[in-house]
Amino acid sequence: MKQYKFLITALLLLASSACQQSDHNIKNKHEEKVLKICAKDDPYSLDPRIGGDRASQVYIRLLYEGLMREGSDGKPHFAVAKDVKVSDDGLNYTFTLKDTQWSNGEPVTAFDFEYSWKKVIDHDFPSTSGYIMYLIKNAKAAKEGHCSIQDVGVKALDAKTLFVTLEHPAPYFLEMMTSGVYAPVCKSVAEKNPTGPLVADAVYNGPFILHDRKLKDFIEVVKNDKYWNCDEVKIDKIRFIISPNERTSLMLFERGEVDWVGDPLTKLPVNAIPQFRAAKKFNNFPSTSIFLYVFNVDRAPFNNPKMRRAFSYAIDRQAIVDNILKEGQCVETNFIPSSMGLHHSPCFKDHDVEMARKLFNESLVEMEMTVDQLPKMVLTIPDRHVMLAQAIQEQWRLTFGFTVEIETCEWNIYLDRLNERDYQIGCYAWSPNFNDPMGNLHYLKYKADVINDTGWEHPRFITLLESADHELNLLQRKEFLREAEELLLNEMPIAPLYTEAHGYLKKDYVTGVFASPLGEVDFREVDIKR
Repeated sequence: MKQYKFLITALLLLASSACQQSDHNIKNKHEEKVLKICAKDDPYSLDPRIGGDRASQVYIRLLYEGLMREGSDGKPHFAVAKDVKVSDDGLNYTFTLKDTQWSNGEPVTAFDFEYSWKKVIDHDFPSTSGYIMYLIKNAKAAKEGHCSIQDVGVKALDAKTLFVTLEHPAPYFLEMMTSGVYAPVCKSVAEKNPTGPLVADAVYNGPFILHDRKLKDFIEVVKNDKYWNCDEVKIDKIRFIISPNERTSLMLFERGEVDWVGDPLTKLPVNAIPQFRAAKKFNNFPSTSIFLYVFNVDRAPFNNPKMRRAFSYAIDRQAIVDNILKEGQCVETNFIPSSMGLHHSPCFKDHDVEMARKLFNESLVEMEMTVDQLPKMVLTIPDRHVMLAQAIQEQWRLTFGFTVEIETCEWNIYLDRLNERDYQIGCYAWSPNFNDPMGNLHYLKYKADVINDTGWEHPRFITLLESADHELNLLQRKEFLREAEELLLNEMPIAPLYTEAHGYLKKDYVTGVFASPLGEVDFREVDIKR
């Protein structure tokens, strides 16, 4: 009987313990903060040296941290760096690093930064982001194979000190360094696959680490307990659900299965926006990002500047903003956003049909062609922009009397087509890497740059940008930049359509997300307060 009572007591204690453990697990599970976000596509790359597109940058900001990071005030703040000394001539920067760790426990060192940056600008490394580092001495020459990578102005003096030399003074350099491409990868891990993306056992130094991923399904990141500022990270997990269909994404939001839908990783169905706006549930944030149609200047008939201008002038931007997009976008007939204070009047007139037809006919005469002799014209777009493309297709038909064919691609394939200049007319949103007119203009400086998908180059444009780079008088610098923009839009390798206004829906309990003046969204400080 005593043994029986003992057994009963033991079982009761075990059951009590199990219940307590179960209650503890339920409590922990209940307290775990998980943010769920819809994304339209898989990111192009999670490697900061490669993923230069806007969507990839969202993930890279979560997984990696550079020397500087943009704060909610839109200004650069120290991240991995704790101090910087700048020489009197503005050419040399000496960074001192904090004591920080990779997610595998190894220290983050200046050698990681030197290795990573030099990989980006290595002639043989598959990165399209090298142009962002062309401020660094000999970076452009190295990327083009004209000098050794060892001649580039980046040197780790020791584990905690990074010395950087610029080509010319650039007051925006620290702001530029908030770009994800300036984040490091762990040298000891990355060297296992030195010619390509990070291997599967990648480690991270950002606020989150990659926990799980299934292509075309989801990406899951969890809080990095080795992040130097870990105590300020308020959320445990972010799950990105890949949902190519905009209406499906909206349905997931309305059913409570996701907490955020819309920009920066997908779009809202245009027809649904009015109802959410009326209910005061629609949110948007302004941006300096400009949506462009771009021309491959090496392919006829867009090797003729007048033909490019004709197609640009024929577009009715105001009708598109009012009737197609409806998210608060603003018509743009300049390439430099007005917020940067470069100009006070448009560089050309929106929907100037008369001038478009005049330029079209003049271009035919210059090319010694008739309309019937024109090659087939194709507008290649990512599938997310079909409605916009169809509207512009009809505007072109009404102006010129023929139909431009529309060709759609998946996003990653589309990016490859652009990089290979395998298109005739294309489109994308250009987001400057820093809040200065040079942030827009410099990407079209050289046709050899991979980022310059148009293939356009102009000697006067190059001279004006170089003059602006070396001009200390700010008023004169502005004049150089203004002339450069006017020249660019007279040549028209790109056709600005509108300044983006990023629309999204979020649950009321989601807080702490901020967007920079450049329209870059950062989820690092996100919180869920139910």
